[in-house]
Amino acid sequence: MKALAALVVACLVAGCASSGSQVAHRYYLLEARGHEGPTSAERIDATLLVAPTSASSFYANTEIAYSRGEGVRSYYQFSSWTESPDLAIHTQLISRLEQGSHFRTVMPAGAGIQGDLLLATTLDELYHDATASPGLSRLRLSAQLSNPRMRALIARRSFDVSLPAPSFDAAGAVQGLRDALGQVLGQLTAWVNEYSTSAPASPNTRPGK
Repeated sequence: MKALAALVVACLVAGCASSGSQVAHRYYLLEARGHEGPTSAERIDATLLVAPTSASSFYANTEIAYSRGEGVRSYYQFSSWTESPDLAIHTQLISRLEQGSHFRTVMPAGAGIQGDLLLATTLDELYHDATASPGLSRLRLSAQLSNPRMRALIARRSFDVSLPAPSFDAAGAVQGLRDALGQVLGQLTAWVNEYSTSAPASPNTRPGK
């Protein structure tokens, strides 16, 4: 019993000592970088609704994920996002579409406004592939466009970008993921523009600036 008590005390002391030397926890913004693209000059008199980006429970939190083997995912211990990636992506997607899409109006779905097309996105993957140094920052986002009035699917596509991480750590993974997000948002905006003419025509629909 005395030996057990001594062991417990030793563990508690070790825990206190290690807690005092912990690495400072860092919080990163998931900000899209680069690939802004020009502001769309031609607009159609139509409204695009953007549904909240969905994600599995593994990615719908503030943890930064990495992988050391195929089919295996883990979280960095001392690094986190400032907000869950699905929320960050949804906000920046609307901003990018407002700037570069052909739609005169871009609004979040559920804002009480009737839309002509509905864009829904799902975050499939967002992690640092650390199977080899310095690793790859991987991002995959699925998207589908539909006619909300007819409840009819118009198009579906997956956007998959993998970029080298500048360094073999969480900071390097974040830099690569920011660049990957910039590319994906640019590609997605261009894809949405390809189907902008699928919006139901109205009597006063016309190109404009």
